[in-house]
Amino acid sequence: NFVLCEWMTTHYLEAYDGDKLIAVGVTDIVDANEHMGALSALYTFFDPDYSSASLGTWMILMQIEQAKVLGHRYVYLGYYVDGCKKMSYKHKFLPFEQFSDNEWHLFSKNSKIDT
Repeated sequence: NFVLCEWMTTHYLEAYDGDKLIAVGVTDIVDANEHMGALSALYTFFDPDYSSASLGTWMILMQIEQAKVLGHRYVYLGYYVDGCKKMSYKHKFLPFEQFSDNEWHLFSKNSKIDT
């Protein structure tokens, strides 16, 4: 099972419509005992009947809220591949940092973002 491991805590954020499970966000807690702890958003899957509900975006917002509750500063959305439409959603969550040219770059609503 690719989402289970013994050396990291994994959480499953679940969304329901009544009693029906409609989405799951798989989230790792990284460095839970460290001051700079973070959440890593691994994967979100949802019922295709709810595809117009933007459940992937909603799950990321819930992961951001969970990070705040846990006192973590970061939510890691994973790799970004320039020009890949499936990954372009990651630039909607501002501000964000992106590692390129061997350093971190901060982007905010006033930054020019090449997609």
